[in-house]
Amino acid sequence: RMAPRLLELTENGYKLIPERAATVREIFRLSVEGLGVQRILSYLVANPEKHPPFGDSGRWRDSYVLQILSNRATFGEFQPQMREEGNLRVDCGEPIKNYFPPVVSEDLFYQVQAGMKARFRVLGRPGEYETNLFTGIVFHAEDRTT
Repeated sequence: RMAPRLLELTENGYKLIPERAATVREIFRLSVEGLGVQRILSYLVANPEKHPPFGDSGRWRDSYVLQILSNRATFGEFQPQMREEGNLRVDCGEPIKNYFPPVVSEDLFYQVQAGMKARFRVLGRPGEYETNLFTGIVFHAEDRTT
Protein backbone atom coordinates (compact mmCIF):
# COMPACT_ATOMS: atom_id res chain seq x y z
CA ARG A 1 0.00 0.00 0.00
CA MET A 2 2.83 2.41 0.85
CA ALA A 3 5.26 1.65 -1.97
CA PRO A 4 8.27 3.92 -2.50
CA ARG A 5 7.35 6.85 -4.74
CA LEU A 6 9.74 5.74 -7.45
CA LEU A 7 7.52 2.70 -8.07
CA GLU A 8 4.01 2.18 -9.36
CA LEU A 9 1.86 -0.87 -8.72
CA THR A 10 0.65 -2.56 -11.91
CA GLU A 11 -1.27 -5.77 -12.55
CA ASN A 12 2.08 -7.54 -12.92
CA GLY A 13 3.58 -6.15 -9.71
CA TYR A 14 5.76 -3.14 -8.99
CA LYS A 15 7.33 -1.23 -11.86
CA LEU A 16 9.97 1.51 -11.77
CA ILE A 17 8.95 4.99 -12.88
CA PRO A 18 11.92 5.65 -15.22
CA GLU A 19 12.44 9.38 -14.59
CA ARG A 20 12.22 8.94 -10.81
CA ALA A 21 14.57 5.96 -10.91
CA ALA A 22 17.06 8.09 -12.88
CA THR A 23 16.84 10.80 -10.21
CA VAL A 24 17.44 8.26 -7.43
CA ARG A 25 20.48 6.89 -9.31
CA GLU A 26 21.79 10.45 -9.66
CA ILE A 27 21.32 11.07 -5.92
CA PHE A 28 23.32 7.93 -5.16
CA ARG A 29 26.01 8.88 -7.70
CA LEU A 30 26.42 12.31 -6.14
CA SER A 31 26.63 10.79 -2.67
CA VAL A 32 29.33 8.31 -3.75
CA GLU A 33 31.29 11.25 -5.19
CA GLY A 34 31.36 12.71 -1.68
CA LEU A 35 28.53 15.23 -1.73
CA GLY A 36 26.47 15.57 1.41
CA VAL A 37 22.69 15.84 1.63
CA GLN A 38 22.69 19.66 1.48
CA ARG A 39 24.82 19.79 -1.68
CA ILE A 40 22.73 17.08 -3.33
CA LEU A 41 19.63 19.07 -2.39
CA SER A 42 21.12 22.20 -3.98
CA TYR A 43 21.83 20.26 -7.17
CA LEU A 44 18.27 18.89 -7.36
CA VAL A 45 16.69 22.30 -6.68
CA ALA A 46 18.89 23.85 -9.39
CA ASN A 47 17.78 21.24 -11.96
CA PRO A 48 13.97 20.95 -11.56
CA GLU A 49 13.29 20.09 -15.19
CA LYS A 50 15.78 17.21 -15.15
CA HIS A 51 14.92 16.04 -11.60
CA PRO A 52 11.39 17.11 -10.65
CA PRO A 53 10.48 16.47 -7.01
CA PHE A 54 8.24 13.50 -6.25
CA GLY A 55 7.77 13.69 -2.49
CA ASP A 56 4.68 14.76 -0.54
CA SER A 57 5.63 18.44 -0.37
CA GLY A 58 6.06 18.93 -4.12
CA ARG A 59 9.59 20.24 -3.63
CA TRP A 60 12.94 18.78 -2.69
CA ARG A 61 13.79 18.71 1.02
CA ASP A 62 16.94 17.54 2.76
CA SER A 63 14.93 15.08 4.85
CA TYR A 64 13.55 13.44 1.69
CA VAL A 65 16.99 13.18 0.07
CA LEU A 66 18.26 11.52 3.27
CA GLN A 67 15.22 9.22 3.29
CA ILE A 68 15.96 8.13 -0.30
CA LEU A 69 19.63 7.48 0.51
CA SER A 70 18.66 5.43 3.59
CA ASN A 71 15.77 3.46 2.07
CA ARG A 72 16.62 -0.22 1.57
CA ALA A 73 13.84 -0.46 -1.00
CA THR A 74 16.23 1.25 -3.42
CA PHE A 75 18.02 -2.09 -3.78
CA GLY A 76 14.77 -4.09 -3.66
CA GLU A 77 14.42 -5.02 0.01
CA PHE A 78 11.13 -4.74 1.90
CA GLN A 79 10.82 -4.77 5.68
CA PRO A 80 7.28 -5.64 6.83
CA GLN A 81 6.12 -3.46 9.71
CA MET A 82 3.14 -3.10 11.97
CA ARG A 83 1.93 -0.39 14.32
CA GLU A 84 2.00 -0.84 18.06
CA GLU A 85 0.47 1.21 20.82
CA GLY A 86 1.16 4.89 20.38
CA ASN A 87 1.14 4.46 16.60
CA LEU A 88 4.79 3.35 16.70
CA ARG A 89 6.05 1.29 13.75
CA VAL A 90 7.97 -1.88 14.55
CA ASP A 91 9.57 -4.42 12.23
CA CYS A 92 7.84 -7.77 12.05
CA GLY A 93 9.65 -10.66 10.48
CA GLU A 94 12.76 -10.75 8.37
CA PRO A 95 13.38 -8.33 5.48
CA ILE A 96 12.26 -9.68 2.10
CA LYS A 97 14.97 -9.42 -0.56
CA ASN A 98 14.05 -8.70 -4.20
CA TYR A 99 10.53 -7.63 -3.25
CA PHE A 100 10.78 -4.39 -5.27
CA PRO A 101 12.63 -3.88 -8.56
CA PRO A 102 16.09 -2.55 -7.59
CA VAL A 103 17.20 0.94 -8.62
CA VAL A 104 20.77 0.64 -7.31
CA SER A 105 22.87 -2.34 -6.33
CA GLU A 106 23.09 -3.48 -2.73
CA ASP A 107 26.85 -2.84 -2.85
CA LEU A 108 26.28 0.78 -3.95
CA PHE A 109 23.68 1.24 -1.19
CA TYR A 110 26.14 0.11 1.49
CA GLN A 111 28.96 2.15 -0.07
CA VAL A 112 26.77 5.25 0.28
CA GLN A 113 25.89 4.37 3.89
CA ALA A 114 29.59 4.04 4.75
CA GLY A 115 30.37 7.34 3.04
CA MET A 116 27.61 9.17 4.90
CA LYS A 117 28.76 7.72 8.20
CA ALA A 118 32.37 8.74 7.50
CA ARG A 119 31.30 12.33 6.69
CA PHE A 120 29.10 12.66 9.77
CA ARG A 121 30.68 14.60 12.62
CA VAL A 122 29.13 15.09 16.01
CA LEU A 123 29.79 18.66 16.98
CA GLY A 124 29.47 19.75 20.56
CA ARG A 125 27.18 22.58 21.51
CA PRO A 126 29.17 25.31 23.20
CA GLY A 127 27.93 26.88 26.39
CA GLU A 128 26.27 30.25 26.39
CA TYR A 129 29.50 32.17 27.00
CA GLU A 130 32.15 29.79 25.64
CA THR A 131 33.42 28.52 22.32
CA ASN A 132 35.55 25.43 21.85
CA LEU A 133 37.74 25.85 18.78
CA PHE A 134 38.76 22.18 18.91
CA THR A 135 35.27 20.64 18.76
CA GLY A 136 35.20 18.00 16.04
CA ILE A 137 38.95 18.34 15.39
CA VAL A 138 40.69 16.80 18.40
CA PHE A 139 40.38 13.04 18.95
CA HIS A 140 41.42 10.64 21.70
CA ALA A 141 44.60 8.93 20.46
CA GLU A 142 43.60 5.36 21.39
CA ASP A 143 39.93 5.04 20.46
CA ARG A 144 39.47 8.06 18.10
CA THR A 145 36.52 9.42 20.12
CA THR A 146 36.02 13.18 20.35
